[in-house]
Amino acid sequence: MATSFENKTHARERVLTLLQKEQLGKMPKKHHGNFSNYEFDKKKFTTEIQEKHEGSYVNWSLLARKYDLKINGKVPQNAGQVLKAYTLDLGIDISKFKTNSHIASNEYTRRIRRARKSIIYKKLRVSVPAVRSAKKLKRDIDDQKKSGEIDIGEPIAPKTIIKTNITNNGTLTEEKQVIYSRKISLDKIRMSVLQEQIQLGILRHFTDEEYRTMSNHELRSRFLRINETIPENKDEAISYLKSLERTRSIKLWHDHSSLLNHSHICFTVSWIYDHANYFTNKEYQEKFPKEKAINVQSVKIEFFKNNHVVAWMTFNGRNTDKMNWFSKANLADSSFNDLESCSTFNFFSITGNSQRKFYVNKSYHGCPGDDGWFVVIDQTPYCPWEKKGAIPLFLYTKNFTPRNWTNDMADRADIMIISVLCKV
Repeated sequence: MATSFENKTHARERVLTLLQKEQLGKMPKKHHGNFSNYEFDKKKFTTEIQEKHEGSYVNWSLLARKYDLKINGKVPQNAGQVLKAYTLDLGIDISKFKTNSHIASNEYTRRIRRARKSIIYKKLRVSVPAVRSAKKLKRDIDDQKKSGEIDIGEPIAPKTIIKTNITNNGTLTEEKQVIYSRKISLDKIRMSVLQEQIQLGILRHFTDEEYRTMSNHELRSRFLRINETIPENKDEAISYLKSLERTRSIKLWHDHSSLLNHSHICFTVSWIYDHANYFTNKEYQEKFPKEKAINVQSVKIEFFKNNHVVAWMTFNGRNTDKMNWFSKANLADSSFNDLESCSTFNFFSITGNSQRKFYVNKSYHGCPGDDGWFVVIDQTPYCPWEKKGAIPLFLYTKNFTPRNWTNDMADRADIMIISVLCKV
């Protein structure tokens, strides 16, 4: 709401200004135009609305649909408001009717309603698109699940929980509900990613026919490229090359964390780069010379704990690569009160030092004297302050402390997320 609509204070000031103008005799802006441009049975509508008694229920939107109100062959989005204004124009007192609104009809213009934010450029005004409501978002996700666009996997491990609801009269009720974990088979993930990587053009993908008709020169060059010894027999060489280029290595990772205050175990899988399977940067550029490089503007790295951000850093991503964006020279901002690009570091890089990656450290003075801000431990830890549980470990020090990993208790986060902002 805050990103799409004005705040309540501005809305109240705007309505007050409008009322002051009306009291001075200024007419409010009309949103319907000339009624003669609208197509509907005006005679029948006038007869029906005149015959309604005081206290009758009126739904202007339903009436607009009933009389098929249109303009230029299309139904206006404010069709109900048009009929309401048309009724006022007929000289009928609409305050005698009942509506869905809790506010009387004659006070409708005094309601404080938050208007859409808009961008004004010269004489052009463009409304800011409204963020989807939770109800609309849920409905869209349900539709995508039914269509198969979103795959949430198969239900497993059913569990019965007690769900608490509040009724319309304010009483608490309890009901049992069965919830499930979800799984997607590895075979399904592999096939899906295989097709995706083929479409992206990053995978070395050759048909059986292309292998069978390969020349001796091409066969030797393919083995030379991946630094493998070529068998003397051509059929054996083709079969061996096919197995090398069609075997992809994957990496499995699991996480014990919480989601919406419910513990879960999440297993994820990713593909390991091997130049036998994937094109190098140079080969990809030669294959797709018209493809533009990604124009990275900024990169943000965040640590989450109990679903809340506990530490973050943003970096200038312009003219950087996949490794050097994470550096003190590119540091733009952070959640740390004493971390600046001019601070003293002995490590500030992704490669870090030994098992310590994404390492932002101040100094070494033996394990008890190590000082720093941010680190990911991805191998067997060495110092006691690193031994906080199963790897990978996401560790950070809290603000307004001397940044000593031991004395100030290196705090552990649950999740690390890296976000990249690109310019299209």
